[in-house]
Amino acid sequence: MKVLVYTCLFPNHLQPNHSVFIKHRMQHFAKLDGCEIRVVNPVPFCPSWSFLEKWYPFARVRREEGIEGIEVYHPRYALIPKVSMALHGISLYLSSLNLVRRIEKTFPFDLIDGHYIYPDGFAAVLLGSALRKPVVLSARGTDINQFGGFRSIKPMIRYALNGADHVISVCQALKDKMVELGASGKKISVIPNGIDLSHFYPEDRLEARKRLGLPEDGRIISSAFPGQKQKGSPKTVSQ
Repeated sequence: MKVLVYTCLFPNHLQPNHSVFIKHRMQHFAKLDGCEIRVVNPVPFCPSWSFLEKWYPFARVRREEGIEGIEVYHPRYALIPKVSMALHGISLYLSSLNLVRRIEKTFPFDLIDGHYIYPDGFAAVLLGSALRKPVVLSARGTDINQFGGFRSIKPMIRYALNGADHVISVCQALKDKMVELGASGKKISVIPNGIDLSHFYPEDRLEARKRLGLPEDGRIISSAFPGQKQKGSPKTVSQ
């Protein structure tokens, strides 16, 4: 089976740890007999102007690259942060259509695998319709729990859910929410995120605390703050 993965959540050579959970999942899929993948990972268009320093790295992302044996394409799409959210899905679709058609000529994929219902999944469903390919979407959480409450976006989320041939939910609560939004529960499968035991495994607690410079006793709570760069040791609360 040949699968085209479509998502804005994927690493690139400048952000090697960005959304690695999708990369790992699809890497394992590609190792199955007879399975191949290509990845289309759109990034925002950004001119290299100094006052756009926050977004400037996207200007330096390669158009095409290989990431651990996976061919990844990075088309550019128009995005005005906090303003163009309602047009985000259409922008993704328009920026990707010609590229996906070109990929299909040398990699006649059997289906499109979209991650994140809006805007990625919405664009993936439009691409599937244009190329007459089945589409499977994966819901991640924020795309349903938060975006589903936006009046301008809710219809497009419903369109994506109903237009997809199948939908994967990481938990039952997320599936229930999608059914509330109008999706058919019969085509939603609950598949929790897996754990790669070669990366995540228990170690001696005392030795781990010493290595991280943490107190040797007491309860510790560690938290990462989205959107902020972490420096030094994690913020902790011990008792």
